[in-house]
Amino acid sequence: SFSFESCSRMFRKIQTPKVSAVILLGFFYYAKLLGVVFFRSRKTSSGLWKMRCRRPLWKWMALLCQLILLAFYTYNYIMWISDRNDLLDQMQNYKTMLLQIWCFLGLIGVQLSHGSEVILLVNGFMKIFRRARVLSAEKKTGFGGGRELFLILLTLCCQCHEYVFYSETLLWASSLWDILDWFSYVYVVIVSHIIMRINLFWYLSVGVLYSELNKVVRLDMENLKNPRANPRENLKRLKECLMLYQELSSLTSSFQDIFNLHLFLTLIQIFFDVSVYSYDMIQFMNFHDIWRWCFFMKIILDLLILSVAIHGAVSNFQAIRELYFEMSGFGDAQDWQKTVEVFLTYLNQFELRVTILGLFDVSMEFYLEIASGIVTYLIFVIQTVLQLENE
Repeated sequence: SFSFESCSRMFRKIQTPKVSAVILLGFFYYAKLLGVVFFRSRKTSSGLWKMRCRRPLWKWMALLCQLILLAFYTYNYIMWISDRNDLLDQMQNYKTMLLQIWCFLGLIGVQLSHGSEVILLVNGFMKIFRRARVLSAEKKTGFGGGRELFLILLTLCCQCHEYVFYSETLLWASSLWDILDWFSYVYVVIVSHIIMRINLFWYLSVGVLYSELNKVVRLDMENLKNPRANPRENLKRLKECLMLYQELSSLTSSFQDIFNLHLFLTLIQIFFDVSVYSYDMIQFMNFHDIWRWCFFMKIILDLLILSVAIHGAVSNFQAIRELYFEMSGFGDAQDWQKTVEVFLTYLNQFELRVTILGLFDVSMEFYLEIASGIVTYLIFVIQTVLQLENE
């Protein structure tokens, strides 16, 4: 089975949580630069960070710039498609363009219709994270460990690859119009794909938080076995952990209500990208184009990173069920037993599953099926191109 133990050992000697936190902060400012993050961070009087809505003037100016770039992208893409001679090629590019526009407008729709909900989600998550750190016996700073850092670095590599891949067309730019055409295209494509990054960082953070809460619960249950321990204080901390579990499950459910449809459209768009580039390889027999093969590998790696992040969050959530049976054995008070029973009911109601429109679960099994399908399709492309070359 695939694991990241070797990578975790490699990063063990450096302060991986702090490095991960710095890279995540860089991603945050990068998303603000793209206009995807539509809120600003401010320090409260207590010294804690809190997200607030961007000023209306900056908000509408950013939206106007995004719509102008989208209009520029649409016009130039349509002009480019109309010059293609192959009808099937035109249809595939039109479908890709429509999906990219839909994903791009979907993010704008999230900002306009769910902006306040997203800000509440972020602030609620940060509040839970701070409370979990207070409960933890280890005074930690930063984010996650070696596994999380490895996934974040892979994500950073994939993001850099996108710019390198699309920079190839910039070499053919001979005028200011061509540069603007390239910029609008890359901007729309990058933003329409970024919903996958949002889901990745959310589930990666949820997995880290579940892991930290599980450690706190295990430590408190071990303390309860100690006859010298204060059972009332430990039970109080356990109740606080149960509340945090419930709040985090509720936040994740709200997150899925907002972003699951957009994740589905992004996945469909990625599969169309594969079909468009592979058909181009068949049509022009670009079998030896290393850029295209790197692009296909990047897509497979993107799906792997997302699946691993979701798998980690789901695994840490399922570990709570194992802790439940141990928790129910502690405390003779009727109030504690009732609290644990209510918690189990809540756990069953808000079970962590990343289900896309009720069609399928995003998991490692799902990734293996999709990756095997892409690889099989690419093998078909290779065979087709080789056959055409022989003819």
